[in-house]
Amino acid sequence: MKKSIKFRFVIMFSLLSAALLLAIELVAQSENNSSFEQKTGAKINNLFDYNIISSFCYADGLSLGVNIAYPKKYTYLWEINGGPGGHNITVDCVCGSYAKIRVMRLSDGLQVSKIIFLPKCKEAGAN
Repeated sequence: MKKSIKFRFVIMFSLLSAALLLAIELVAQSENNSSFEQKTGAKINNLFDYNIISSFCYADGLSLGVNIAYPKKYTYLWEINGGPGGHNITVDCVCGSYAKIRVMRLSDGLQVSKIIFLPKCKEAGAN
């Protein structure tokens, strides 16, 4: 009988510890959200997400695009290897080092950026 009581105590203590840690995490997250709100004026739950889709380009490198719900509600700014890459939702046949895409929601100006590493460019004349 003593083993059963000890076992129940351990389970209850573990559950209480998990609940306490969850409560602490939620309080910390709430405080972080309110400081984010105060600094930026944007609510953290208003963030958006998107995916970068890629396909191999026959000429060289990758063709990249943004996969996002309601694409007309955003603007796009590509940076390819540190230089300008355009404002379209896609870029074609890019290679080198990296591509960075900054997506901005038109309704409030909130921006989310992502980086994808690119394959090295083929040398001229190489097969």
